[in-house]
Amino acid sequence: MYEFIDDNIHGFVDLFLLFEDKIEIIDYKLKNINKPEYVEQLKTYKDYLEKVFKKPCKTRLISLVEGIDKEIEHEA
Repeated sequence: MYEFIDDNIHGFVDLFLLFEDKIEIIDYKLKNINKPEYVEQLKTYKDYLEKVFKKPCKTRLISLVEGIDKEIEHEA
């Protein structure tokens, strides 16, 4: 878990993987990974980590109960 505070935004990233050329953010939920607020939450994490590490970011939501792993696309 990675905690960040930036411009009055505070959050906890469940997991991020830092590679030479990119970052992958993984956020775990129990069920129903299709909530719009989860996409917005990942966008906040993405924007922050791209700013800090200066690398492009991909994001994923994983439902622990349903066993679903979904890549989330964000508008530029």
